[in-house]
Amino acid sequence: MSRPLDPSRLSQGPPKPNGSTAKESSHLPLHRRLLFPTYPPDQPLPPLVSGDSTEIAILNERLYNFIALTLRAYILSWLPRITRDRSLLPHVHTTIIAPILAPIFEYMATHPESFVPLILHDVPGVLTLHCRTYWQARRSARLCTNPLDEAYHASLPLLAVVPALASTEPPEVGRNPIPEGQYIVSGLWLTSMADAVVKHSLSEDDYKVTMQRTMAREIIGRTVLGTVARRVGEPWFWWGLILKCLPEPPRPSANNRSVTIGIELVAIVHHTLSLLSGIWTALTWLGASLTEAPETQYVQVTDSWVELLRELLNVDGRQGRQNWVLKMVYGMVEGLMWLLSPLFDRLLPYLLRVHVLTPSTCLRLLDLLENILFPLDGWPAPTPPDPSPDEAAAMRRLVEERLSNLLSRRSRNIIAPSHTELQALLDPLSDPGCNAHLVGMLYTTLFAAALPDLVVNKPGDLEVPGNLGK
Repeated sequence: MSRPLDPSRLSQGPPKPNGSTAKESSHLPLHRRLLFPTYPPDQPLPPLVSGDSTEIAILNERLYNFIALTLRAYILSWLPRITRDRSLLPHVHTTIIAPILAPIFEYMATHPESFVPLILHDVPGVLTLHCRTYWQARRSARLCTNPLDEAYHASLPLLAVVPALASTEPPEVGRNPIPEGQYIVSGLWLTSMADAVVKHSLSEDDYKVTMQRTMAREIIGRTVLGTVARRVGEPWFWWGLILKCLPEPPRPSANNRSVTIGIELVAIVHHTLSLLSGIWTALTWLGASLTEAPETQYVQVTDSWVELLRELLNVDGRQGRQNWVLKMVYGMVEGLMWLLSPLFDRLLPYLLRVHVLTPSTCLRLLDLLENILFPLDGWPAPTPPDPSPDEAAAMRRLVEERLSNLLSRRSRNIIAPSHTELQALLDPLSDPGCNAHLVGMLYTTLFAAALPDLVVNKPGDLEVPGNLGK
């Protein structure tokens, strides 16, 4: 479980203008001082997520703390220049932020099953479409002089991405300049999506308040979604993420003493017994989980992930004798997954609901977000500079090296017999313009899962006017 709140840590920060007021309320957590200054210290706060468990109570406190940290970092830095009204920030939270976030959090807590299709079908489907479109665009780009991202956009045009315009201002310090014409996630599309979320969540009277609506829209669209989109679209982001997931290769031992045959036999027996014990434990756990798992409505839940594996390995795009070996192995995997599909259809959704879509996972995600956005004791740190092209290339070479070390010799001969095939495993994430399309699709998928009312058609939405139907 995630760590509980530490009020002493949250109360640190730059000195307040009114020293006496700050001294009187310094014992209160940050979210009470910023968001609920008139609440008595012993009065419970309105929950963002309903529930009576201890984890839900901690989750509500952490959510309020994260909101307060965000407002302090991105609003209090400039709000005193406009007004000294201390009631404005609590009013913005009460009328704008809480009505937007509370229904989303409540829906996620009460309908975790709605996120099972997101994990089992939607996300792998988006990644599969991205890989397939990338290879199509790469084949098209070889026949013409168009850039790769332009060929990608021709195959999969999205409203979420636009070509970058020529900038007359120098790039930010530590930021790599964006070439003119490279496809990026549209800022207008992000703010439009944020405005749709605001309009969906607020009452008509609150939505008419221009200043508060604009403030919420810009923070959600430009600051949060825009910053995340820029970083996720860069290839070096994915190289760094893969490096964190892949284990480091074992270091050579400094002790070069000879190993006798007896010691080798003991090690082999020990590893064999450990493997058998692990298999028995896993089978016992799976059997117990299967007996508890109810009948499911899902069918062929592994198909999307198996299809994603096909596109990642580029099974259909390789040539030569080795490709036939890969196709045979992949066909065996497909057949095995088809035979086990009744087991996975019942087991995987249950395991996701019980072990993944839980308050504990939300607490870990909040920990991760706080460490990324506010690493300096609750304050944003200076944004680290982007890796240079040479550094990004070095990161990719390190990823390729770890992948090569991770694969055994026999599996490497099937999956990546040469260095070219090994590089091809990473190619779909190597172009920032193509990655921008991936980010746009992922954003749409995530918003559709969290706010299904925004994308589910209402009765009459699909009716075709008479003059268009003829």
